[in-house]
Amino acid sequence: QAKSIASETHLRVVPYSGDLSVPSEAFDVLVSTPAAFYRICCTQNEKFGLSSFALIVFDEVHHVVKRHPYRKISKLVQMLPSHQKPQILGLTASLTYAISNEEMDKSIAELCAELDISKILSSTAQELF
Repeated sequence: QAKSIASETHLRVVPYSGDLSVPSEAFDVLVSTPAAFYRICCTQNEKFGLSSFALIVFDEVHHVVKRHPYRKISKLVQMLPSHQKPQILGLTASLTYAISNEEMDKSIAELCAELDISKILSSTAQELF
């Protein structure tokens, strides 16, 4: 993902995962695993405080309702004053594993509550093809 963003933009992109050292160089985009990002946000380094990010992208956002680092990150974001909160963009191909309409509504409501979601957008069939 970091290589794709770097090749398609003029942004300074830095990858980070648990097996890499904490980035020391300046960056516009930090691409990280959820667990590594959570750990780095919990440090006292202001460069990695959640309020220093304008946007956090959760790929496979449906994991936020489980015991997952996304859930921990979203809880940290919710504790920030509103003017310091980064926006969260959640991406997923499968918003829920529920089958019935009632279960889907409940699952989506839970996801929205966990992330304080104000808007859900989906692709139309025409946009997908």
